[in-house]
Amino acid sequence: MSQDSLIRLFTLLDGNRSGGIDRADLESFGAKAGGRATDKAAALWKALSALDADSDGVVTKDEFIAGADYDTVFESTVALHMTLFDSADTDNDNKISRAEWGSINATLGISDTDAEANFNAVDSDRDGLVTRNEFLERVTTLIQGNSDLAAVDVTRPPART
Repeated sequence: MSQDSLIRLFTLLDGNRSGGIDRADLESFGAKAGGRATDKAAALWKALSALDADSDGVVTKDEFIAGADYDTVFESTVALHMTLFDSADTDNDNKISRAEWGSINATLGISDTDAEANFNAVDSDRDGLVTRNEFLERVTTLIQGNSDLAAVDVTRPPART
């Protein structure tokens, strides 16, 4: 995997843009997303903390690039983000309606305008519902794609562009 891919993944996980990934970056996401997100965030931090070469509680970009297994961290990051889908899908039909989407965005403190733009970005077939596959595609694109991550952090839904 290229260094650019690792930097992109690091940037996404560094939710507060401090220049390092710490437990708080992931716990914040887990607490806001609810459900299994807390456990997935803890598991991801456990894996990432092994990269903390100087044991200061922060994984720097250099530490991340030097030691991260991209595939493992990528899969864990996708799984963590998919807990947002699970939290929003309150009727368990594997689709998120606009009302369900609005509910999870309100919990995360995202404005109605941003929530609507995010929904439209993810609802690729424009049927008014976000399927699990649409959400997964958007998360994957966010992590692997070429979109600007400057406005995205781990405490925001992965659809934000």
